[in-house]
Amino acid sequence: MTKLHKSIIFMLYIFTIVLIFMFKISRYDFTLYVATIFSIIYLFYYYINCLTENRKVNMDYDVFDKILFILVAIYVIMSILTVALNNKSEIVYNIVRVEVLFVFVILIKDFYRNLEDLAEIKNYIAIMFIFCAVISLVLYFKGYSQVFFSVKSIVKLIPNNQFVSLFGEKRLHWTLTHKSRFAVFCITGLTFLLTNNRFKKRTKVIFSPVFILCVYLSNSKVGLLMTILFVAYYFKQKLNKKVFIVRFFLVIIVAFIFTATTYFYYKDLSNNRNISTFGSRKYIWTAGMEFIKQNPNGIGKADDDFSLDVGFEVTNLHNIFLNECLERGTTSGILYLIIWIIIAIRFLKYNNKIYFSYVIAILGISMFDNTISSELSYIFWFCLPIFYLDCKKLKAVED
Repeated sequence: MTKLHKSIIFMLYIFTIVLIFMFKISRYDFTLYVATIFSIIYLFYYYINCLTENRKVNMDYDVFDKILFILVAIYVIMSILTVALNNKSEIVYNIVRVEVLFVFVILIKDFYRNLEDLAEIKNYIAIMFIFCAVISLVLYFKGYSQVFFSVKSIVKLIPNNQFVSLFGEKRLHWTLTHKSRFAVFCITGLTFLLTNNRFKKRTKVIFSPVFILCVYLSNSKVGLLMTILFVAYYFKQKLNKKVFIVRFFLVIIVAFIFTATTYFYYKDLSNNRNISTFGSRKYIWTAGMEFIKQNPNGIGKADDDFSLDVGFEVTNLHNIFLNECLERGTTSGILYLIIWIIIAIRFLKYNNKIYFSYVIAILGISMFDNTISSELSYIFWFCLPIFYLDCKKLKAVED
């Protein structure tokens, strides 16, 4: 990559992960992120660079790559067409919403062309996540749960007691708009940390608890459960490489910690949530599926103007796939699900169980909350190409 190329990518990730600036587009009634603008700049640069570049690059796409590219293209086209034909007023919102998957594919293609730079970019992103996690904890213990970056107010700090008054609990959000999104943010950062070969073991030991503590303080119950399972599985993979006697004692220690953590987690969850209805998700999903049956082409946008009465009012269906069907129709929802399945299968194909477990952890959280939306949509889909290409690179080294 040229210096300009790297600079554009680094700026894209800075405004995606660290400086999540947003501003309201009143005419179309939706929030635009600075990351969107940088993603458009990146797309222009990528295509100009491809047209003017003289070197020939062997794009070693496998069958899963090709299927994924085709599915994303169909998903983007179908989503835009469905909204254009049924909810024209929401067309701009939906173009911006599905653009992230188009950038996701272009990032994969770009990293294929520049695999030698992947480790440097991955390291740079890992440092961003560590910085955010550390600063979020410092601010939390100073009395602030959330930071808003906006063009109007630049920086706005939200005190802990504001969430207590609204929800009856403290919630660490950092720059994210929901506690579950921050949990996904932390698991993504933890994955960058644990899979980064440039970091020494000491660095991983120091900062892994930081990410785990951030998830705990977010008060996302499902997020904490998925984090526990993800970390337990990571240690299981590491223990397989130890000699028998060391592995034996480490298994006992890890099993004890896991059992104790799970017990206290279940006790806390049962005291604060109705487990039999998954925290009322059962009622939301049932009513949501009935609404989707009546509106198979979607409603264009699920915002504060949309509400569903399930004994109480909800403004989203607390599931990323149901929400996809709600906004862009059942066809787009099914395609979106298949895209996730293809990504998970590809990680398994290259025998990268850590990245596979990451996708499963994020999926586990996303089945209970509308996580992969708003600012987290950019974070997840722009970071995933790093893991997507890294697993293939690691497999090539092993072979």
